Amino acid sequence: MHYEAPEHLITFRDWPDSSVREVLDLALKVKRARHYYQGAMSGRTLVMLFQKTSTRTRVSFEAAMTEMGGHGIYLDWNSSNFKLSKIKYETAYLSRNVAIIM
Repeated sequence: MHYEAPEHLITFRDWPDSSVREVLDLALKVKRARHYYQGAMSGRTLVMLFQKTSTRTRVSFEAAMTEMGGHGIYLDWNSSNFKLSKIKYETAYLSRNVAIIM
């Protein structure tokens, strides 16, 4: 499987429609052929940072990372340094230690 470093995604409005379509098409492809993507996230970690609780989002992302061989870490905004420090410092630290910040 080929891996390219992705562009950072803050909002879909920052991307051209063709790029958004490409991401959505890939998501459908992954969903339809889950077995093919097992191990695709092996050795990678996802941090799920929540300001508000979201059971469905947390479970779906954590389950997907596990199915793809990766690891998910739940971080609560209120019990982390994100509430105390500048976001740019905290995200810089996280980005040195994890593959994906959500």
